Amino acid sequence: MPLKSFERIILFTHAFGRSYPIVEVTFIKPNGQRRVLPLLFDTGASSIIIRPKYHYLFPRSTATEEVGTVGRSKGVNAKATTGKVEFLGKTIDCNVLLMPIKMPPLWAGLLGREVMELFGFGYWQSSGELFVTVTP
Repeated sequence: MPLKSFERIILFTHAFGRSYPIVEVTFIKPNGQRRVLPLLFDTGASSIIIRPKYHYLFPRSTATEEVGTVGRSKGVNAKATTGKVEFLGKTIDCNVLLMPIKMPPLWAGLLGREVMELFGFGYWQSSGELFVTVTP
């Protein structure tokens, strides 16, 4: 088995009696203004999913996308747009879905695989650490 090395260690955030892999992501508005938001790293999400109250960070869009969610037989419609994000020194143009999220207000949304596929990562729940390499 090949040995993997990681350049960054992101410690989980402890809240509500549990540990969560929360990462800080910088959203870059079309006018260049920046806003850092905490997102929950979620290997089950494919895109970035953000609460609708952060709509002002993205270009307007009338597109919608059906999003599958846990515990529902039918998907939920989310407003789809694109955004520019910066994470661990890389600037990425990616898809963003705006939809209500039923989870603690500790984070603004979910960071899905579309962004994380650019990195190598290891996820150790028991030690509360997310290991990341910027150059997989």
